[in-house]
Amino acid sequence: MSRFIFSIIFLSLLSSSIFLQGQVLTGIRGGVTWQYIHQGSNNIKCDPSPEFGIEVKGRKPKLFHLGGSVEYYSTAFSLNYTYGPLGMPARKVVSYDVDWLRFAMFPEIKIGKRLQFYFNISPYVGVRIKSSKSGTNTEYYHGEEWVTIESGSASDDIVKVDIGFSESAGLSFAIIPRLVVSLEEMGSWGISNLDKTSQTSYSRRSISVLMCVSYVFPAKK
Repeated sequence: MSRFIFSIIFLSLLSSSIFLQGQVLTGIRGGVTWQYIHQGSNNIKCDPSPEFGIEVKGRKPKLFHLGGSVEYYSTAFSLNYTYGPLGMPARKVVSYDVDWLRFAMFPEIKIGKRLQFYFNISPYVGVRIKSSKSGTNTEYYHGEEWVTIESGSASDDIVKVDIGFSESAGLSFAIIPRLVVSLEEMGSWGISNLDKTSQTSYSRRSISVLMCVSYVFPAKK
């Protein structure tokens, strides 16, 4: 699986460089994510969770330009809901850890030279790479309570593809011309139903604060 992930990132790096004829930044990022699970008319607030990722970002070194990115990142969230017939509903309480590969193409505004402010907004497509779960599923049969331990892979619970919109704004500083550090706020608004079990329906929304260290492949002249 790791060979597949790095192949995708390498191809994205190469294609963005050829297509955009601009800078390509590849870096490691990490921070804290605050997530909301939009389930029916409810917004379920999850505990803050760490988020880590590897990102490849292509852009033209202009004030307003088209950019693109591919990011491999890990995140976590929890669900606590009831389902089934009225009077004796089942209850599922599960925590998930999910790794995604997210693709985005966006217009971006960039101001400054060594110290830069940037802002972009875009649609995204996320592909689930790996997932795990832990929790319980409580059901009732003929008046008796049955509790099943939920563990292992979550591939039967979470859909393979997530679609939505994201925005990010931040400050970046070039320590040297090829090495950039940045502090970024990123918001995501998922519109896909992530549930694969037909027991419920939910989408994921999040706000993240991230630090990133990137190596810059310069624009072609």
